[in-house]
Amino acid sequence: MRNLNGAEVLSIKRLIVKGDSDSEIAERHSIDQQRVHYFRKLHQEGKFEVNEKEVSND
Repeated sequence: MRNLNGAEVLSIKRLIVKGDSDSEIAERHSIDQQRVHYFRKLHQEGKFEVNEKEVSND
């Protein structure tokens, strides 16, 4: 499993907030869907926060 850089993690955060599916995010970033699901779970638990500024910079 490869490490993700900060920009990739930020992009994954944005896509989760935007509402993309785990499979779409996994395909876009060439990572395992289980890893995306883990990030989504952290987000739902409030441990993977995305602030408004990060999301609005698209």
